[in-house]
Parts: sequence; structure tokens; C-alpha cells
Amino acid sequence: MRVYMDTSVVMGRVFGEPGAIDDWSEWEPAISSELIRVELHRVVDRLRLRDWLTNLEFMDIRSSVQKMIRGFEILPLSRAVLTRAGD
Repeated sequence: MRVYMDTSVVMGRVFGEPGAIDDWSEWEPAISSELIRVELHRVVDRLRLRDWLTNLEFMDIRSSVQKMIRGFEILPLSRAVLTRAGD
């Protein structure tokens, strides 16, 4: 089954939130857009800047996020969509 992977789904798994989806093995491949990389790194960095994560936790979580993203099929976005997202 193919699914679109949302930032909130990834963060739920990273932080072990109740109801987070554990088994992604049926999703080959999970699909997302180029925005997921930016969104995930910004969320993790924001938590670190607010002192909600230690530097070690930040590095571990960022590594986990990068590992997950490598397993996704990343769809490119048009310049117009990227510009709008930046606004």
C-alpha cells in the first residue's frame, strides 16, 4: 500500500506518542514532498532551542528523522508551492 507521509505522523513515531503508527513495513514506499525534510528538522530544532531537548537528545532524534526520510519517496514541488510554503 502506498501512503503519503505527513510530518505529524513521523513526529508521533519519533516521540512514541500514544496511538502512533508503529509498523510501517506495509508501506512500500511511503511518499512525501520535499517539505517534510524542512518541517521535521525545524520541529526538532525548535524543541532544542526551547530547551525541551538536550543536545544529545537533539542529535539522536535528528538522526532518527534523517534515517526515516531516507526510506521515503520524495516528490519534488514547484517553485510556486515552495514560495507559498515559505510565506
